Amino acid sequence: ASMVMGMGIGLTSVGVWQIFMNLKAIKNPEKVEEIEINSNDERNILVREKTSAKSYSIFIYVEIGLVFITALLSYKEVSLLLLALVFAKLVVWFLLCIKNLNKY
Repeated sequence: ASMVMGMGIGLTSVGVWQIFMNLKAIKNPEKVEEIEINSNDERNILVREKTSAKSYSIFIYVEIGLVFITALLSYKEVSLLLLALVFAKLVVWFLLCIKNLNKY
C-alpha cells in the first residue's frame, strides 16, 4: 500500500510540475520557440543519440557484471532473471539495428 501511495505522490508531483512549467511557457513564447529550435538542432540530436548509445553500452556491461556477481553469490533466480533481461535488451537492440539499416 505504501509503495502505491509513494508512486501516486511521485506521479502527482511530476504532473503538477509539468502543469506549472507549461503555464510558465505560455507566458514566454519566445523562450518556447528557442527551446524547440535547440531540441530539433541536428548537432544536439547527434549528441543525444551518441550519449544514449554509449550509456546503453555501459549499462549492458554493468548488468552482465551483476549477473556474474549474483551467480557467484548463488542467487540463481535473480541471476537468471537478470540474464534474461540482458538477453532481451540485446535482441531488441539487434532487431532495431536491422530495421534501421533497412530503413536508411
